[in-house]
Amino acid sequence: MPKILTIPLRPHVKDFLIKTLGPEPIRIHQTSDIGKLMRLIVHQEPFRQVKPRLVQQPEKYMLKVQLPQDLKHYTVSDQKLKELGEYLEKYMQNSFIHYMIGQVIAGQSDWSAVRRFYDQYEINPDHYDMDTLRKVWRDYKDRIAKQNERTDFALFQAVA
Repeated sequence: MPKILTIPLRPHVKDFLIKTLGPEPIRIHQTSDIGKLMRLIVHQEPFRQVKPRLVQQPEKYMLKVQLPQDLKHYTVSDQKLKELGEYLEKYMQNSFIHYMIGQVIAGQSDWSAVRRFYDQYEINPDHYDMDTLRKVWRDYKDRIAKQNERTDFALFQAVA
């Protein structure tokens, strides 16, 4: 029987991952990016070791994933599951930024591109506000603009 892990996530990240990777429990293949990540965080438990579990969160904050068959006797600590949830949230934000770059290059406005991202990945607006997601994009643009200013200033100093 395959091992099923429950990863604590924020609801909007769960919406994104289900749309991207498939229905729960998400089947992870060991050669996929997430499969390779799972190999890094799992460890083999001694037989019959019982550990206390963290307080369970509501179901809407949990994502079920199925480990590859060869990892069925391995487990993941609660702390590593929490860190994995944080990593997957960052993964979603990076995917959003790449999506926005493509949409803006194609001539979409920021708002319409954010709406299309919501529609395409079926993110529930009650789980994540559009303004918050748009702020992720605005912060990214500001960070890139500052990096470009420093680069331009350094080039100007080198020429002068």
